[in-house]
Amino acid sequence: MGERNARPSAADRRPASRRVTKAPPYAPSMPVIPWHSLEPSSCETFVSIMILRDHPDGTRRRPSQGDHGIDVIVPVDISANVHDIYQIKYFYQTLKRPQRRQIEESAARLRDFVQERELQVRTWHLTLPLDPTDGDEDWIQGLFTGASTRTRWKGLTHLEGWAAKYPDVVDYYINGGSERMMERVDSALRLAGLRRGDGDAGISADSLHASVAALFDQLNHDDPHYRYTFAASHKEPNRNPLPPGLAMRQITQPISAGPFITIDVYPRYREAPVDRPIEGRVRVSVPPSETELFDKWQRFLTFGEPVTVPSKYVQGEMTDPLSGDRRLAGGSITFAPGAFTPKRLRVVVTDDQQHLDVVTMTTQSFSQGLSEGYAAEMRSDAGAIVVHYNYDTETSRVQCRVTLDWQSKVAVKILSDIKFASNLRPGRSLLIAHEFTGPYTSLAEINLDKELVPRWLNAYSEALAILQGYASEPLLLVPPSPTGIEVEEAVKLAQLVRGSTFVKRDGQWLIEVENPHDFASAVAGGGKLDAIATLAFSVGVAGLEIPNVRHVAENVRADVVTVDGRPQLLITSSRDDGGMDLKIHRS
Repeated sequence: MGERNARPSAADRRPASRRVTKAPPYAPSMPVIPWHSLEPSSCETFVSIMILRDHPDGTRRRPSQGDHGIDVIVPVDISANVHDIYQIKYFYQTLKRPQRRQIEESAARLRDFVQERELQVRTWHLTLPLDPTDGDEDWIQGLFTGASTRTRWKGLTHLEGWAAKYPDVVDYYINGGSERMMERVDSALRLAGLRRGDGDAGISADSLHASVAALFDQLNHDDPHYRYTFAASHKEPNRNPLPPGLAMRQITQPISAGPFITIDVYPRYREAPVDRPIEGRVRVSVPPSETELFDKWQRFLTFGEPVTVPSKYVQGEMTDPLSGDRRLAGGSITFAPGAFTPKRLRVVVTDDQQHLDVVTMTTQSFSQGLSEGYAAEMRSDAGAIVVHYNYDTETSRVQCRVTLDWQSKVAVKILSDIKFASNLRPGRSLLIAHEFTGPYTSLAEINLDKELVPRWLNAYSEALAILQGYASEPLLLVPPSPTGIEVEEAVKLAQLVRGSTFVKRDGQWLIEVENPHDFASAVAGGGKLDAIATLAFSVGVAGLEIPNVRHVAENVRADVVTVDGRPQLLITSSRDDGGMDLKIHRS
C-alpha cells in the first residue's frame, strides 16, 4: 500500500476545500479511528473487512496472490463476469505526487488484468480515509478514460459511516476487542455447561436456552467474523447433512441424560475463515478392521465426502472460534465439505460425430478430497436426471453414474429429460460446459449394461405429454401393470389426438352425447352407430376429455348408463363372438 505519511497537522485533517463524500445512512454515533497511527497493512485489513461485511460474496486479494490493482473484488453478475473493484489506500493527508503515482499504478495494473482475463468492471472504488478535493474525483475518472468502468471515491466520511455500522469490526481490529470477545465465548460456553461437569441432571433444555441466549446475543454483536446459533434439545441432532454455509458445528451432552447442546458457527462473509481460520493438526488412524468406517474415511481422503470418526481414532489440536486452542478429546469429529456455490452447467450427449441432445443441470453437492480428487452430484432442471461423478486424481479413474428419477413425476415436465436419457448408450460420451459459454470438455464415457429408458417409458411419457392438454389434473408417470394396458391405451389416445384412427375391436366403450336415449334407440334399430361425442377417459387418478370425436361402428348395441351422475352411452358388441369394429377419430 505504499509509503507512510507523517503525522498530520490539525489543518491537514479536513481541508476546507474538500468535498464531503455522502455518508451511508448508518447509526449516527461515529467511533474515533486513529487513521494516522494505523500501519498500512492494518488499515487495509480493517477497511477490507468492513467492505466484505457489506458485500459477503466478495473476495479479498492478498499480497501473495499479486493484487493486480485489486484489494477487494465483489461479483455483480457472475454469468457475465461483471465485478466491482475496491482499491484501498491508507493515505489520510492531501495527496502528493508519490501517492498519486501509486494510485495511477494500481489503476494501470487493473486495466492490464481486466484485458488479460476479459473481466468486466462496473465500478472502481478508490477507498481511503481522505475526502476528495474539487479536482480529485475528476482526476480518478481520467484513470479509466475510454473504458465503461465508473469510478467512485469513498473517502473519510464513508469509512466513518462503515465504522458506525460495524462497531464490532472497529472494536476487534482497532480497540483490541479480540480478547474480550473470547472471554464472552468462554462465559457463554461455561454457562451452557460445555466445560462443567456439575452432575445437575435436572436441567431442562428450555431453561438452559433461556440462560445462555443473552450471552450469545452479545457474542453475535461483538464478533466481526462469525455469527453463532445456539440450540438445546433432548433429541440428538443430525450430523449430516450440515446446513449450507456452516463453518463448524459443536454438539455436546455435558450432563448425562441431559439436553444436547448444539452451537453452529457461520461466517459473516465469504472470506471470514481466511481472516480468522478454523485450523489445526489432526491425526486420524482408522483400522482396516473397521470395514465400513475405513471405507468412508478413504472416500473422505479421496473425494471429500463427509465422515464422522469417533475420538478414539483421532488425535490433535484445533483452533476455532468457540474454544481458541484446544486438544481434541471425547465425542467424535465430523469431517465434511465446506460451502460451495451451485453452478449451472450444460451437459451434452455425443457420439463423437455430433451433439445428440443437451440438458441444463445444477450442481447439488461438491466435495474435494485431500488428494484433490472430487465428487459432485448434478441434477437437471426438470429434476429427473441425476449425475453422480467421482474423479480420483491419483489413479485418473472416473466414475460417472446417471440415474433417471421418473416415478410419480408429471410426464410433460420431464419429457425432455426422458428423451435425453434415451440417448445415453454405450460408446457415447458426456460433455460439459458453462451454462452460457464454452468450450465443452469431456466429462465421462457412458458405460451402461442396459438402456436407461425402456421403450415403453419413452412411448408412455410422450403420449401423456400430448394428452396433458385435455386433462384436468397432472398426468403422472407411474409403473404400469404387467399387461401394459395403460401404456397401450394412452398411446392410442395420443395418436387419436394427432389425427390417427383408433379402432376398438372388443370389450366396451363409453361415450357422452347429447340426447343419449335417442342414440340408444337408433342403434337398437339397426346396430349401427355414428356419433360425434366428447371422449372421456381416465389416466391414473386424472380424468381427461377429448371433444369432437367421431364414433362409427356396426353390430353394436348402446345402453344408457349413469357415470358420475351423467348419462352416457355404453357401447358393446352385438355379435356372438363379442367382437366389434368401433372406429374412432377426430371430427
